[in-house]
Amino acid sequence: MLLNGGELEGVRLLKVETVRMMTSNQVGSKYPVSGYGWGFGVRVRTDMEDATVFGWNGGTGTQFEVDPGSRIIAIIFAPTWPGTPGVADMRNEFISEAVAAVGK
Repeated sequence: MLLNGGELEGVRLLKVETVRMMTSNQVGSKYPVSGYGWGFGVRVRTDMEDATVFGWNGGTGTQFEVDPGSRIIAIIFAPTWPGTPGVADMRNEFISEAVAAVGK
């Protein structure tokens, strides 16, 4: 639904403006990692020209990333304990490889 700007199977559930606000950085540079910010309910990329990429990384190894520009959704479920070494790198590498595999 968020990938489609608030529409699901032809039914508008959220206004386009609402989705745009949800997936835009609302906190400036306060996100703890450079290149990212917080929208409403999602993490957003801020280090790209077209900063429309958003997603979330869970504390136990899950992550999803949505790129509306290329219509890509990448999801990884890697159940681990919070703070397990190497999980963040593995998730980020998976997302990067998944996006590269579909030709972005």
